[in-house]
Amino acid sequence: MVKRLVAGIIVLMLLLAVLLGFAAWLGNFSVFSVFASSSDEKVVQSISREEEVVLLRLGIQGIAEETVATEVFGQALPGSGRAHFLKYKYSAMLGVDGAEVDIEKVADKKFRISVPEFTFLGHSDVSFETAVEDNGVISFLTPEIDIPQTVTKILNNEAKDQHIQDNKELLEDQCKNFYTSIIRGVDPGVEFEFSFAGS
Repeated sequence: MVKRLVAGIIVLMLLLAVLLGFAAWLGNFSVFSVFASSSDEKVVQSISREEEVVLLRLGIQGIAEETVATEVFGQALPGSGRAHFLKYKYSAMLGVDGAEVDIEKVADKKFRISVPEFTFLGHSDVSFETAVEDNGVISFLTPEIDIPQTVTKILNNEAKDQHIQDNKELLEDQCKNFYTSIIRGVDPGVEFEFSFAGS
């Protein structure tokens, strides 16, 4: 009876070992495999025609200076200053929204061209680089200068508006030449009068 019980336990242990071995073998040599794929679908939400007319392209370059220092009782602490000189250049495009330009016939062979406000149409060829950086001996007490904020100041809306104001007469002349050459290309005898918004 004891021999049968021992023999049964041995058989059961062998069977369990065989099952565990088979399970391990299935784990390494599974007949199942995993298939993975990914996709990226893009949909164009909208297309719009742009009728912007570039009248001037300005080449802008300069050096922006930013300084900061730690103050004690309202006075700058000597040696705590930081100074950063950022050299920059870019091309600025100024012009007009051609869709807003109104061409009206006022008499035989005479047209009135009403031009909206000039606008900043964009910039390209942007380049920024540090020209000089000067830090005092205890400048570690002063926070570092925020260079991205300096870049933002250079390209902000106030700067864009200033480009337009500084070049308004040139923009008007270029606009007259642009539309006059187009229409006179069809009929050389046409006369014009121009009206500029904000003038």
